[in-house]
Amino acid sequence: MLPQKLDPRYRPFPKTGLLVLPGQEYLKALLPKLRDGSVTEIELSSLVRLSRLVVEAYLRRLRPSADYLCNAQGITASDLAYDCIGSALARDERGAFRHIVSLIDSLTRPLESITHEELFFAYRGFLTRFAEIHLAHLYAQADSVGAKIHRNIRNALKGDGPLQLARDFRGYVVRPARGESLDECTQFPEPDLSRAILERLPQPSTIPALLELLHEVLVRQSIYRRSVPLADVVHIFKRVYQGRFQFDEAGPPGRDGLSEFEIEDIRKHVELALKEKILFTYLARGKMDRREAEGIFSALHDILVDWCAAERSSQSNYEYLRRHLLLSQEDYDTLYRVKMEYLLKIARDQFAAHLAKDI
Repeated sequence: MLPQKLDPRYRPFPKTGLLVLPGQEYLKALLPKLRDGSVTEIELSSLVRLSRLVVEAYLRRLRPSADYLCNAQGITASDLAYDCIGSALARDERGAFRHIVSLIDSLTRPLESITHEELFFAYRGFLTRFAEIHLAHLYAQADSVGAKIHRNIRNALKGDGPLQLARDFRGYVVRPARGESLDECTQFPEPDLSRAILERLPQPSTIPALLELLHEVLVRQSIYRRSVPLADVVHIFKRVYQGRFQFDEAGPPGRDGLSEFEIEDIRKHVELALKEKILFTYLARGKMDRREAEGIFSALHDILVDWCAAERSSQSNYEYLRRHLLLSQEDYDTLYRVKMEYLLKIARDQFAAHLAKDI
């Protein structure tokens, strides 16, 4: 049963059971409450359910690869949608919805004067950005080689070269920076494009050299569209590099081609995520005291440093933790093993997300 004091203007949203205001007014009514922290649990639940519908529709219609990525990780599209919403509606240490506040601040007009339709589309775009981040995370887990090639392609296209990265209805595409794009033509079939690339491989077959060859193939023909989905380019280049990259499953998903500065920057971001996880999941809920929390974080820091070093340590997780907490093997197995393995999985996932962001 619903509380008697629920705003009488609320009504069930068709086919969902959501409690919303007539039309799209509910979103405009709820965002200010999220900003000032006065939102109720009922209102927040309604927003979460509606947000799930938005994210699932986006994944189903515009990101069909999401089903494959979810199946590879043993989750459903709904699980992925809820993960996205959890990130979008995350609270900071003061309990504020920091991402919602940023969304409201980024609007072109004050929240009070923006139309319901404009606000809805802005909110949908806000949610889909988190969906893209989580898809990048899943992609890196399912295909670490492809994720590395994807990152290197994006890095190579940052300069003022003959090819550029753009977005259209297919997502990210690679296209010539100058000249006719032939968008009125049909898409270049991947098998034909792959054959044209693989038959003329440059030596050495570096990413920049392969991109130069791709540009040559695209501009020398006028039958097909000259923009190619980035995913297709990754698949073709992966055939060239297949087997060249071997990532250690016990550590982060690869560090080849990264500068020491880049590695250090990623490590700091990963450690910040671990600090937040330890604080909110364990320390704030009384599942461990400050001594344990600090000891576990220090052990994780040591592990990450060794991950990022040229040589891997042979020490076990128990041995890392024993540096900072006085405990026996039995204590570790009983009290800390699950927590350490869970936090290290988060660390690997964070590394993967940073290496393949914005897919």
